Amino acid sequence: MTAGLKNTIKMMAMLGLSSALVHCGSGSKQADAPGGQWKDKMQEMSHVLVGIYPYLASQTEFNAPENRRKIQDDAERLATLAHNVNRQRSEDKIKKLDKDPFVAVISNTLDRELHLAVEGLRTGKRDYARAVLKNATSMCVRCHSRGTWGPSFVDWEKDKTFQKLKPIEKGELLAAVRRFDQAIGQYETILADKALASDESYVWVKAANSALNVAVRANQNPTQAEKIVNTILANKSLPTFQRQNAKDWAKAIARWKTDKPKKSDTLLKQAERILSEARKGEDYWGDRSSYIHYLRTSALLHDFLRTEASVDDQAKALFYLGQSYEVVADMGIGDTNEFYYKACIKRSPHSSIALKCYERLEQNIFLDYSGGGQFSFPPGAMEYLRALRELATPVDRESNLGGKEMFDRQ
Repeated sequence: MTAGLKNTIKMMAMLGLSSALVHCGSGSKQADAPGGQWKDKMQEMSHVLVGIYPYLASQTEFNAPENRRKIQDDAERLATLAHNVNRQRSEDKIKKLDKDPFVAVISNTLDRELHLAVEGLRTGKRDYARAVLKNATSMCVRCHSRGTWGPSFVDWEKDKTFQKLKPIEKGELLAAVRRFDQAIGQYETILADKALASDESYVWVKAANSALNVAVRANQNPTQAEKIVNTILANKSLPTFQRQNAKDWAKAIARWKTDKPKKSDTLLKQAERILSEARKGEDYWGDRSSYIHYLRTSALLHDFLRTEASVDDQAKALFYLGQSYEVVADMGIGDTNEFYYKACIKRSPHSSIALKCYERLEQNIFLDYSGGGQFSFPPGAMEYLRALRELATPVDRESNLGGKEMFDRQ
């Protein structure tokens, strides 16, 4: 895929998904559990994924004539379920569901993308459809691994089709349905493989990052995270940079194990403290040595968004989540930082925190699209960015805020 195509796709996502971000309204002190109807639909989606994913993992199996009818039927069922889940989420106004704005992003995206995958299968665009269907599993992981809450779905380990998958694929699927301990078992198999660390370093590093994502965020278990890092360090084929990162992770986990927050500290205060620790130890913004810090921070902030809080504190949490995901995304676990910055602006418009979120968003977008040193946006995207800037800017600063020339030169 060319750089230009990647930027075009990302720009479409920026425009299309932004409308999905909703207010993080205050609710009960602990978010209500989703209703049975929601759970039933999610369980059925997990069963359908069991049946279709082995065909997605193999291009030969995916394109075999004898498998096409099953793939088509499963894709159509997934699309219908995703649409029904999204409609229920919208109708319930998220009163009984998670108040994190990214839930709306994931829900809307799955609804739209799975229907595009079905259309791709019907029109012969099978490579596109396969890529979209595989990405659906990644979206499940990104949503389900935000914290400790939520049910476990179908147990895939006994399924015959599951056994056809590679360990990294098994790990991703198990994490997608919140079978976290089983997922870590698959990742640890990869991490202990000395040959894989040198011959297939991408798979090995992905397994390391994914295992820590599950242990730190989903399970919030420092002992489990420590075991994973020790497995990483025991591999003699580890690249030098990865070994240094792992040593820093081990130190961060050791501090985590002795960390005793004050009773008066809110989840937000704890997250702010860990973010501050991360910054002190970084050689540069987004230093991967601070991966554990940002995983811990994002877990605390996701938990915080499930509690009753003021608008200002919710906006702060969204701002910190954007910062956390800049690092977490770089480690291969999602790319949601820009969505949180947009949600922050919309949650507390014309405020100092909204302006901070806009400035960070603008910087991220500038770095993403300024290839070759030239900053060029489609007119529609630029208008949307201008609207966000106006929404973020405090009224008393509108007349003297610099940087407007960026919009005028398009």
